[in-house]
Amino acid sequence: MESASSGSGRGDNRRNRPGSRIYSLDDLPTIARDILARLAQAGFDVDNEQPRQIMCVAEEAGEFVGAWRRYYGWARRSGTKGDMASELADLIIVTFIAAEVTDIDVMAALESKLEKIYTRGWKDA
Repeated sequence: MESASSGSGRGDNRRNRPGSRIYSLDDLPTIARDILARLAQAGFDVDNEQPRQIMCVAEEAGEFVGAWRRYYGWARRSGTKGDMASELADLIIVTFIAAEVTDIDVMAALESKLEKIYTRGWKDA
């Protein structure tokens, strides 16, 4: 893979273009803010974005379930694992956007929840 400054002919702004690199979980809060800024630039009313983003979480969860059903043969038509992965990625992204518009520190919430999960014990044998 060529670096952003390799002169590959793809432009000098690859580093700042979404999708130009692999992102980590730590990048998602910043990405959510960037997406919201782009929505505002496109004319969306981001001051009243909560209902739309909360509904997007539900919508994307449903789309992921639908993709899962198609992949595992529980639907009338078939689907691919790539479809499932794409829908799951959508769900993760809109979840971070929903956290941003509801002023939830999702990274802190994840850390707290994982601490609880790993310290509460597992099912007794």
